Amino acid sequence: MSRLDDLLAELQQRVARRRAAGDYPPDLKHRLGPPLALGAGADDADPVPAAAETAGDPADATGAALAALSAARRFDAHRIPTSSRSRAGEAAHRAVTVAVARQTAGILTQVGEFAERAETVLHLLAGRLDRLETQHPPILLAAQLDAVLDRLTQLEEPLEERAALADLRQRLETLESAGRAAEAGSWWDARQWVEALDGPFAEVVALRSRLAATLQGPVLDLSCRRGELLWALRDRQIAASGADADPRLAATAAGAGLAVAHAGPLVTLARAEDASLGAVAALSVAGRLGPQGAADLVALAADKLRFGGRLVIEQADLDHPRAFADPTAGLPITAEWIRFACVQVRFRDVEVQRAVERPPGGRPGCYLVTATK
Repeated sequence: MSRLDDLLAELQQRVARRRAAGDYPPDLKHRLGPPLALGAGADDADPVPAAAETAGDPADATGAALAALSAARRFDAHRIPTSSRSRAGEAAHRAVTVAVARQTAGILTQVGEFAERAETVLHLLAGRLDRLETQHPPILLAAQLDAVLDRLTQLEEPLEERAALADLRQRLETLESAGRAAEAGSWWDARQWVEALDGPFAEVVALRSRLAATLQGPVLDLSCRRGELLWALRDRQIAASGADADPRLAATAAGAGLAVAHAGPLVTLARAEDASLGAVAALSVAGRLGPQGAADLVALAADKLRFGGRLVIEQADLDHPRAFADPTAGLPITAEWIRFACVQVRFRDVEVQRAVERPPGGRPGCYLVTATK
């Protein structure tokens, strides 16, 4: 018997000792059957069950696969082929085999040790999987999943929660619709309409300069139109930026060198850092957002203004003949509603100036609400 055969026999004895000591998972013994013969005479061992014979039972299939692994671990130098198409080639192969016999034996020894360890690990993994399947069968996991889904369904059942979710969805759809409309623009030119409604640009800048004198920077103008208030603030060297939902108006103001973006008022305000602004100007914006949107604007402004900052809201006055002069302004929001929203979020010094009182810096036909953080 060669040194390799002695090694394989020793390996077989190790496996037998480990089986007897219980090192291998006990629930796999009946699947693997008796230890397979290694080395010489291995071909006489019991055949490995075919895949078709164990396909019905995953456990049997696992056992058969492990048995096949054991059977494949038959490392023998005599099994290394030396055949060749020519006699000279075959002789050369045998000569080389004899010359490197010692090296070959060493390599096979290392491979055998590695295979033994690998087989042991696979047996342990198979045992762990089998116990996991026994302790937590799929039907129990499915039942737990069903329980979680039932719990999620119960969370949606309270009436007030369903109403809140429906309200959020409706408001989101409204904002998305408004955003799509603003993104697409209109076939008529908003710049020409603002010119016809408000008058020449220079005159509106002069009007807004009175309002600018009451503000401290940085100022955020949520509907800057042509940038009249921003120009008045620049003249006073007050830091300011703005946005407009109409792409052409925003492009016109930005083209004049003003810090203006194309975005809706709520989105613009939400992007600002908390307690970072000295003033928020919402001029002819509230009506486009509706009552709830206007209240959201007030609440957001309370977060974004620093202590002492001011909120300025200008909106068409229902008591003035020009209340519906601007159809793009949407449904006019009452001054009482704006005042109520400001008080709800704890603004101080909330003041309302009607159109008939000609609020300083305000457009004709509009009231002006100012509030301090």
